[in-house]
Amino acid sequence: MAKELFHLLKKEIENLHAAGLFHDEYMTGHQHKAQLDIDGKSFIDMTSTDYLGLAQDPRIVDAAKKAIDDYGPGTGSHRFLAGTGQIHLGLEQTISEFLEKESTALFSSLYQANVGIFESLVNHQDYIFANFNCHPSIFDGIQLSKAKKQYWGFGDLTDLEDQLKRSPRARFRFIFAEGVYSHDGKVADLQGICDLADKYDAIVILHDTSGIGVVGEGARGSAELCGVLERIDIITGSFSKALSGVELGFVAGNQDLVRWLKQKSKPYVFSTSPSPALVASAKEALSIAKEDAERRRGLAERVQHFREDLNGAGFRLVKGEHPIVAVLTNDAVKTQKVVDHLFAQNIFTTGLCYPVVPKGFARVLCQVTVNHTPENLQQVTEALSVIGLRLKIIKKN
Repeated sequence: MAKELFHLLKKEIENLHAAGLFHDEYMTGHQHKAQLDIDGKSFIDMTSTDYLGLAQDPRIVDAAKKAIDDYGPGTGSHRFLAGTGQIHLGLEQTISEFLEKESTALFSSLYQANVGIFESLVNHQDYIFANFNCHPSIFDGIQLSKAKKQYWGFGDLTDLEDQLKRSPRARFRFIFAEGVYSHDGKVADLQGICDLADKYDAIVILHDTSGIGVVGEGARGSAELCGVLERIDIITGSFSKALSGVELGFVAGNQDLVRWLKQKSKPYVFSTSPSPALVASAKEALSIAKEDAERRRGLAERVQHFREDLNGAGFRLVKGEHPIVAVLTNDAVKTQKVVDHLFAQNIFTTGLCYPVVPKGFARVLCQVTVNHTPENLQQVTEALSVIGLRLKIIKKN
């Protein structure tokens, strides 16, 4: 009877295939700038979140190699035992100074950071208000906590305020917001969120992996862009996107908060210390992102031109200026046909359908990086236009 589980799983996987929802993993080969090898063929890669082109930057590669030479590939210990090195403390201090917060705790992954902040911080007397579009790690962290949970629609501050009014007996209120929605590049109304936090005495936690390094005058992310960096109590994020693609998570905020996490957060306490090579890579990437404004300006120009060309071709886009460009198709079947057509034209991209996005809001997601040439982006626009006309997503001018 027990082995019926495996028959059930096989049937459910077949159902995913039939619904067009099964996601294959591609075995990729050599990657050079905006080009990606799949099965021996070269593709324009529109799936990479390496917005600043730092993943293969020689300075970051050299920093990783030097860290291995100096420290070895790993520490072999937990942070609270013998796994905390000067290299870890140095990165934490750099993050704190960059985000203008008192202190930072470094985690092995974003998932650990977002899960670890809740189970050690809140209890059944507290309320957590999270928007529906938060990263899955945030939902998992919230579910593991004993706090009362409320969810509000992205951008719907009326809904958020209504829920805040209904929590008069809370010990603490936490508003958890996504700075940049990873499925369409929208930036949250952080000014409005902070105003509500002030009004209802709530703590604001911002997850900003998609914003840090890309938006804001100093690349400090969506909080800087919205002019509320000093009003955000806690910032979580990782280096997995614009900042080199290295998987390291962090929580930045009040000094006593960080000291508490380092004592009580299970993902922090019971995980082996992050590899020195990853830490060194992350620190170098943060330095480059902070100082190289020209790189960010070049990215912004590419994004603007790509959006203008797609709009000119007749496509509807989710409005914004972020390198995440969501091309709306509204139909799951059409979305898959668009993705298949692009793949046949050696363009690798992603289609998002329900339940990842709401029904009727299917889209093709294109991620623009500094590595994309004008010719690359023109080729993508032309291929999208061909299939868009064929499927009547756009009309002929």
